Amino acid sequence: FLLSAMTEAAVDSPPVSELNDAPSVPATNDDPPVPTPEEGAAGPLEEQNNFFNITVVTPTGSNIKLQISTADNVQDIKQMLFEAKEICHITSYILLFQGTEVNGFADLKDIEGLEEGSVFTMQECPYSQFDSRLHVRKLRELLSNTTEKPFSLLSSLTTKLEKECAEAAKQKEKQITHAPKPKNQKNKGRKNRKNRKNKKQKQQQAVDRPEPSTIFSLNEQDQGLETFFPPRNTKTECVHSISYSGWNPPPGFRQCKGDLAYLVIRTLENKTFHVTSASNGFFVNNSSGSTFDPTPAKNSFFAHTLVEVLQNISPLFKTNFKTLLDEYFVSHPFEVISVPHEELNLPWLDADAPHTFDLNRTEAFLSGEEVFQFPDQLRDWNAEFQSCKELPKETLQERIFRDRAIIKITNEFVIGAIVGAKAIANGAVHPINPTDPRPAHLYIHDNIFFSHAMNGRFLFDEGEMGPYKCANNDLKGVMAFNLIDIPEIHTVLTVLVNYRGNRIVAQSIIPGILHQTNVDCIRYGSVDHGKNLVWDEDFHDTMKKAAELLRIPEHEIEDESGKRMKLCCSVETKGVLGTDGRKYVLDLDRTSVRDSNFEDSWALLRLELYDVFTEWKKHHHVLKYKEQYDKLARRRVEKAKEEQEKSEEATKDEGTTTEKETEEDEEPINIPEFVPPIFNPNATDLKHVKLVGDEESIKEAEAQVKELGDFLMNYVIPLLANEIRNNMAYPSDSVSLAKFFHSRGVNLRYLGYVVKLLNNSKPFIKDLMIREMIVRSTKHILHAFLQTLGEAQTSEGISHFLNCFIRGAFMRNFNHPSGIPCESHVPEQFGLTPTKLWDSIDEKVKAQFHYELQKEEFQASEYALPALRLLCQKTGISIRAKQYDLYAHQPITSDDIMGLFPIIKMPTPANSDAWDLVEAGKNFLMKGRVDVAFEFLTEAIQIFHQTHGPIHPNTAQCYSHLAMVLSHVGDYAQAIIHQSKAIIILERTKGLDHSETAFEYGNLGLFYHQAQHYQIAYGFLQRSLYLSTIIGGSKYPDNAATLTNIAAILQDNMEFEKAIDYYTKAISCFDYHYGAKHSNIASAHHNIALCYAHLKNFRMALQNERKTQEIFNEILGPQDPRTTESNNFIDQFTSQAVEVEKESKMSQKVNSVPNPNRGTDDSIGTLPIRDIMKYINNNEASKVRSFRK
Repeated sequence: FLLSAMTEAAVDSPPVSELNDAPSVPATNDDPPVPTPEEGAAGPLEEQNNFFNITVVTPTGSNIKLQISTADNVQDIKQMLFEAKEICHITSYILLFQGTEVNGFADLKDIEGLEEGSVFTMQECPYSQFDSRLHVRKLRELLSNTTEKPFSLLSSLTTKLEKECAEAAKQKEKQITHAPKPKNQKNKGRKNRKNRKNKKQKQQQAVDRPEPSTIFSLNEQDQGLETFFPPRNTKTECVHSISYSGWNPPPGFRQCKGDLAYLVIRTLENKTFHVTSASNGFFVNNSSGSTFDPTPAKNSFFAHTLVEVLQNISPLFKTNFKTLLDEYFVSHPFEVISVPHEELNLPWLDADAPHTFDLNRTEAFLSGEEVFQFPDQLRDWNAEFQSCKELPKETLQERIFRDRAIIKITNEFVIGAIVGAKAIANGAVHPINPTDPRPAHLYIHDNIFFSHAMNGRFLFDEGEMGPYKCANNDLKGVMAFNLIDIPEIHTVLTVLVNYRGNRIVAQSIIPGILHQTNVDCIRYGSVDHGKNLVWDEDFHDTMKKAAELLRIPEHEIEDESGKRMKLCCSVETKGVLGTDGRKYVLDLDRTSVRDSNFEDSWALLRLELYDVFTEWKKHHHVLKYKEQYDKLARRRVEKAKEEQEKSEEATKDEGTTTEKETEEDEEPINIPEFVPPIFNPNATDLKHVKLVGDEESIKEAEAQVKELGDFLMNYVIPLLANEIRNNMAYPSDSVSLAKFFHSRGVNLRYLGYVVKLLNNSKPFIKDLMIREMIVRSTKHILHAFLQTLGEAQTSEGISHFLNCFIRGAFMRNFNHPSGIPCESHVPEQFGLTPTKLWDSIDEKVKAQFHYELQKEEFQASEYALPALRLLCQKTGISIRAKQYDLYAHQPITSDDIMGLFPIIKMPTPANSDAWDLVEAGKNFLMKGRVDVAFEFLTEAIQIFHQTHGPIHPNTAQCYSHLAMVLSHVGDYAQAIIHQSKAIIILERTKGLDHSETAFEYGNLGLFYHQAQHYQIAYGFLQRSLYLSTIIGGSKYPDNAATLTNIAAILQDNMEFEKAIDYYTKAISCFDYHYGAKHSNIASAHHNIALCYAHLKNFRMALQNERKTQEIFNEILGPQDPRTTESNNFIDQFTSQAVEVEKESKMSQKVNSVPNPNRGTDDSIGTLPIRDIMKYINNNEASKVRSFRK
């Protein structure tokens, strides 16, 4: 982790004392309680981590100051030193403290004498073979100057907007400076001087607030994907190539003299040098491509680092390397820190970067080093993971350290799982059981156990969908057991990787399981789907603890052999005793009960539904015994009053005694204790075993499962639909839709039922759900299609499939602009046509979601691009970022397929202490207690930095909330800094076009607007609008607020006509989602009225303000302050409209002169006497009117 960034929030932000001056709401009893250190969520972290500053003396003689904490270790210091510009190329050194070498892996808290201002000294040390290779690799990475993937676009967009803003300001100044002066203009006294002064002020304001230029056009034809990535900067080249020589490895006699490796370097001067990497440094030798002479050359330029050698042999390297460092270190620290899993941001668009000649990449490819690993060292993933879970967790700091260790090992395991799964899918890893069918193949790579989801352990009679879903259910079971976190029960690290149509399961290896027989290792459950059960009393007692938390009852099961035993889990679950003595649980795909509303055995109910059902049952229990509970509450109140009176009359001891006696004689209130419901996963669908018990108990177990399914269908789903219908919840994209369903315990296979309940009340939500069902069904069809393609057919096959998907969508509804019905012009390839594909999609939607898909329900003209984006993200397809004509017959070619990326499903460990702080901070922010919110959010950021590192979505969320706090107190500069950090993190972790990224771009534009940087704010809001349109089309819900904010910027810049246009578009979007009677529509009409008032069009201003008044009066009532304010504006606009009308009529009378050839002052004397008198009278009348004004 970049520890220098860990305290940026505290350094960049104002002190809490400044926030105390901000207006706040006084504390009330409703305020959320302030967490305490005992609760694990408070106490300044400085007291626990003891932050302090140290100084490091470098080999060049410079001093580097670092801020560290006692929770860090020496490796953290070395990581920070590598990020220092002047010594980033130095890799082999030791640190001396008080003249003694410090262990490179020691914790700082164990170093005696370490305190504020301590001084460390860097001392260069000899290279080992590993150190030499590491040094060359680090230098190669530095010279490549490639932005760490996944990259962020915020910095380049900000630079672009700032340049455009500066150019616009200069151009405006030029126009004002060189503006032609009016001729024959006489000085008319104080009034003219005042007018000139006002005009000068307006001109200066025009320079300060230049007219916005359109960065991203709103026109449909300009919403192409070619503007998704900004132009790339030219790369600074320092050297042509650095590669290992063909003379490697050094012969024995040279190894004895310290030679470690030989390099061939080709400089920008087109000179080739052979360099020796020795234990004490680098030097140029006398070898050539045909002659081996490792002795030092005449000008050997010996140095400890390779950079110093290159600076001596290449003047261009010396110049360009300095420029490269300036470019590299000007980036924001968050842009160069490595992201644990770059694939998690679903990079469905590729910038089409040129493929460069790189021998370093070639060497890594040929050696199989997709990630840099220690040679000949296999990690024991399971031992590391279990050791981390067994760490103490009593205090906050212990929990932080434990969570950091768990997250670290999980992230590293996921990286290894991704590499192994890709290698297996590409055929680079051989199975350990090659004689078995391919779906049953097992693999071991990097000491990780891999298997296909289609492996025999998941094969029932479910076809392909059953094993696919059961693997997912198994992962959910692992997450459930990790969440309850019982120390005696252990799970294995589990990751699902979907790649090239394959679902591959990666698991850590239980010690001894590959070398023991089933009898030895399986101690609980069944290994053959329940045919034979194994039972252990000690294991059973341990499983009881988990069953109690997972609401699973203890029940008796009989297997095929007639053996009976009690279980606290599904018969599919296996209890394994490892050789390390730990109890492990495997095959947790039936942790929850089956869904009785679906016939598929893999269809399980979510554990979140258990909580919803329990709360519902508890609520009915309270209603049933409401009288008893009310009586008990009254009695408690009376007792409290009596105790208060007794404390005031402490002298009456005897009276108190008698009262107590009378209280004891009161009639007790008997209320049955509420018993939470429990659900037996073995109540239904048992194949080789049966549930033991009397008929009534068996039926009761089945009835409980049936009742839970009925509760979901008849209560939860209608309530969910009602929330959407009443705007209590409004999911806007696939991610928020899944989160919304899952938080209420509803599986996404119920999308069809919700669509039927909504009918046509919410068209956007209905379209979103239909699009989700279509894409999820198409995903499974595409997975099966990919498995049939050969390596050479991948690009052509994928492009044909996508063309069939897009063209078939247009064929189903005739939304072509010309009105001509769409016909299929896509030839049949790989046995697939648009009609055949969509017929398969219809069948899949009906089978998976129980919904009959109508032909015109998917609006291809509006949602073809969002559907293509979602399909690529769910199947791991990357396409070229360019303008696609989706109305074309075949819009995607094989050259547009840029590659495939894996889709990962993994457990996501999180720190509960930090989340408690975040929630408390959000609650205090909503109540106006910005000072307390600032403290909580700052502490949450520090915890997230220590557990997840700076580049994590949780950290981004904290930075976003902090930016909002700073905006509330008026510190817009710091709000922009924190919001920028949030966007960089989100772009690199969740994706450049994720819905949260688009939303945060809108907030960044809002903060720039508040800071009066209008054009930059305009550009970021346009970026937010652009991304939102890609995600959900032009009717995306967040577009309404973004359009309103853009209109507000234009309104502040006196661009009233453009502002009216944007407000009108916002009203249309609000109306589409929330109906015509909505407060946001009323506010937009009010702003339009103000714009018309500035344009002196009071009739239109009055018309829009009346609409505002009607809406506020209907939804808020006539007494609401907003309704009253609108009435006042109506009166004001009415009087101004009347005044304008009078002036208009008067001017018409004045200007209605019969003679069209009316003379000027110079020629009036040539007119007849009658016309001269009319001219004089008209002038006098106009003077009187101006005087009255």
